Amino acid sequence: MGFVIVVALGLYLLLAIGVVAWAINYARKNGKSTKRWGWGAGLVMWLIPFWDWLPTVATHQYYCATEAGFWVYKTPEQWMKENPKMRVLDYSEKNSDDFLMEKTPDGGNKTSFSTRATSNIKYTKFVTPILVVTKNRRLEEFLFDEKQKNLLVKRITFQSGNISGAPNDLSDYKFWINLSQCDGDIGNTDKTTWQKTFNEFLRLGE
Repeated sequence: MGFVIVVALGLYLLLAIGVVAWAINYARKNGKSTKRWGWGAGLVMWLIPFWDWLPTVATHQYYCATEAGFWVYKTPEQWMKENPKMRVLDYSEKNSDDFLMEKTPDGGNKTSFSTRATSNIKYTKFVTPILVVTKNRRLEEFLFDEKQKNLLVKRITFQSGNISGAPNDLSDYKFWINLSQCDGDIGNTDKTTWQKTFNEFLRLGE
């Protein structure tokens, strides 16, 4: 598939060069500005495949800087202190049957653990402030106490492009708009910190 994409881009580049050359030649024959016609044709040919690149990158960077973050409402230590029966489980006490996954009405994925901790992951597509539809997605991850319904930790991040790996439409082949999750979250925390805290909670149970 990668070879096909490279060939397609190569053919499009040749087509773009041909269009620009034709525009310059047309302008020269008709006494018009060759620079304007050449640059104009080049811009049009560039925008056809790449029109959503700048809005996607700008939106991704903006929301990563203003809304991405990782919030701890209760540490694993606090959770254990408030629940005297809570303890660190051995791996032998956990198996695949401990994990129950289900879809939620808001489009999220809920995973319930026998350790009382429940994870809820939700992807949301959104429109940019300039009303341009992009492949940006807002990812919200929550971990809460299923028994007491208390929120333990929350993480918000953003990513763009084809995240599933399998293309669903032509826009999924636009690898140049594939942007990974925000590298740095608010509070100088990152995905590694989130995963560490998440795993600490999942080790606890009654």
